[in-house]
Parts: sequence; structure tokens; C-alpha cells
Amino acid sequence: MVYRDGLGPVFGSLYARPAQVLRARGYDNEVVSMAPLGEYVRREQRRRWRQRRRTMSDVFAGPIHRIPVAPSRLQRFFSDSRSLAFHIRMRHRRRDLIVLHCGGALACNEALDARELLPGYKVRIVFHSLGPLADEFTYGMSANEKDPLPPQAQKEWERRDRIEERAYSHADSVVCISEAMKQHAVEFRGVDRGRIVKIPCLVDSPFFRQGMSARQRMRRSLGVEDRFVVVYMGALHPWQKPECIPAVFNAVLHSAPDAHLLVVTRETAKAERLMRAADLCADDWTLASGDYVRMPEYLAAADLGILLRGLFEGRTRVNAFSSPIKYAEYLASGVPVLLPDHVGDYSEWTREHGCGVVVPSSSTPSSLAEDIAAEIVRIRDNRADLLRGCTELAARRLDLTANIDLYDQAYRVAMQAIVDPG
Repeated sequence: MVYRDGLGPVFGSLYARPAQVLRARGYDNEVVSMAPLGEYVRREQRRRWRQRRRTMSDVFAGPIHRIPVAPSRLQRFFSDSRSLAFHIRMRHRRRDLIVLHCGGALACNEALDARELLPGYKVRIVFHSLGPLADEFTYGMSANEKDPLPPQAQKEWERRDRIEERAYSHADSVVCISEAMKQHAVEFRGVDRGRIVKIPCLVDSPFFRQGMSARQRMRRSLGVEDRFVVVYMGALHPWQKPECIPAVFNAVLHSAPDAHLLVVTRETAKAERLMRAADLCADDWTLASGDYVRMPEYLAAADLGILLRGLFEGRTRVNAFSSPIKYAEYLASGVPVLLPDHVGDYSEWTREHGCGVVVPSSSTPSSLAEDIAAEIVRIRDNRADLLRGCTELAARRLDLTANIDLYDQAYRVAMQAIVDPG
């Protein structure tokens, strides 16, 4: 169940692809997107939804439903649970056991309310926590979750914290995406360890490995055959720290003077402004935009991927709880990753397996080039070994099919639960 994120870039990886793998294992499942009314009336969003339906038919063979819910600006004043309960009644008249796998605390909150409106139905709820809801709100307000909030914003923080508390307390099973999130659920939310299943954000690793055969062709087309290619792929949201891309690339240049920056994003205009404002040499960077299906080809051209959330911030909940899908996509493509310390489980994984560069938490913009110099040289000199190590780690720990039993485990825990409607 997707809540207000049906048009988001991670829809396929987080929702549709897992649903398809589960369907192939015999699950009778569907994807439900609770979509704000604006997606039905605004021309651009209607166009994007039609495109989404076309592309998703190749990813998920089952039904994908949209349920209209209140506009985003009115979200706090309306419950969308009646729309969800109505959908369940229309689709499931036999009242068999239903498991609602909810992406995020907001979706889980609506599912808990909908369950109360469905007497006689056997409904189990899985809360798939994708991040600390209240702290993400603070981060969105100020780009720093530690900043104090004005009174009205503080009330919204408290409302979101209550929603998350309820999701942890009353869902039948809880999916956490990192060890730090799991510890938080146990120590601060009082969740019994037996109700928790840890599932990092998984990817279809064969889909990304397929680009490797196109490496030389893509590098020729980009004009970077003999250069050390640093790639940033994805959106330019504030928590991704896009303003740090030029600074990190300049730090890499100190140890790899032949480096070339490749930025692959749909927000090309914003990315171009960032690059030009940083006064990077025009020969040292390239912007590219393409459909998701072309991402493996672009990643295959790269020698190092950069993931910058939390850079120069130190440890925060938003970053320590995270499981960036970008990390899995880089590794599945054979690309080692440069990332800050305290990014979910992945900073420690990177250190343990040598599959990238961990920027020390003590690093500053002025010390960054020196802090990462030795690791950049190591990566330049060991491409073949790193490619093999990255793809093996992705296949073992981050591949969707190889780890789909974790989803089964979360559903078994939920189905064995004694329901407390909350």
C-alpha cells in the first residue's frame, strides 16, 4: 500500500518489483496507491500516472489501483481510511485473511483506522518503516533535523511522532530498514523484537548488472573512455545534499586529475545551475537524463558512485535510520560508493567489505580531499576486484529475489499476531 508516493521515483523498486516477486511465489496480491486528488485533475500528474501505468506493466503483472484521498494541504484534517475500507469491501467480499503491507507510518495509520471500519474482516497490518516521520519533517523544513522549530511546526512534528508511535505499537509486524532503526523501535518505541523483521531497501540486481556489457560503448558515447568517471544518479532533494556534488568532485580531482563527473537526473536544469555556479571546467562534467530502464547503462560507465546524504552533518536519525536504494543500485552495477559515515548500515558495510570510500565524520569541506585521497587511489588501481566484490555483495545482501524470504517472514509474523485494533 503506497501513500501519496505513487509518482515517486522509487515506486518501482520499493513497491512494484517486490510485489511481482511475491506474485511469482504464489501471492494473490495487488498494489494500492492512495493518491491525492490533484493527481486526478492536474494535467502533468495525469500524464505521469498514465506513463507510470504503461511502464509498470513490465514490472508488476497484477492489478494496480489508485484510491482518491484528500489533497496534500488538507491531509492533517481528513482521514483517508474510509476510502481504503471501501476499496477493501469492493475487492474482497469473501472476507478472507487480508494483509496490508503499508509503506510508511502515514499509510499504516490509515490502515489501522480502516481495520476498525471492517468488522468481520480478518485484517493484518505490516508497518514498513521507511524513515523517522517526524524528524524527516524537521529536515524538510530546515535541511537540519537538529534545528529548533517554530511553534506551529512543532505541533506538526508532535502529530507525526504520534502517528509513528501508533504504527509501531499497533501494527502486527514491523519492517525496519536498518539496525539503527531496529534498535530505536525496541528501545524507544517498545516494540518486541519478535515483531520486527529487518529488510534493507532491495533491488533487482540482475537488472542493473545487464548494463555492464554496455560499459565501453557508453563511455565512448560520453567521450570519457580514458577517464575516471564519478557518477551521481538520482533526484536532487535537499537531504541528498546536491549542493555538495561539486565540492566532492573537486576533492576527487586532487587524487584523480583525469576524473570526469556524470550527473544522471531528471532535474537537469537544477543540476546545470549547480555545476555552473561551482565554476567547474566544462570538459569535466556531463549531465544526462533518461528513463529508469537506461540507468544500468549509465552506471556501467562509472568508476565511483557518490551518495552524499548526511555529508558534514555527523550522526542524525534521518541518516542513521536510512537504507538508500541508490547504494544498492550502485553496488549491483559493480560501482563502489563514496558515502558519509552514519548512513544506515551501509557505512559499516563499505568499511567491512572495502566496496567504496567512507568519508570520516570528522571531515570538513577543507579537509575532504586529503581525507579520501588514499581510498580514491585504491579504487582507481583495483577496478576489476572492486567490480566483483560490489556485485557479489549486492547479490547476497541487497538482491530482491535472494532476500524475498524476509517478506515472507514479515507476513508470517503478522498473521500469527493477536490483533489489537488500537
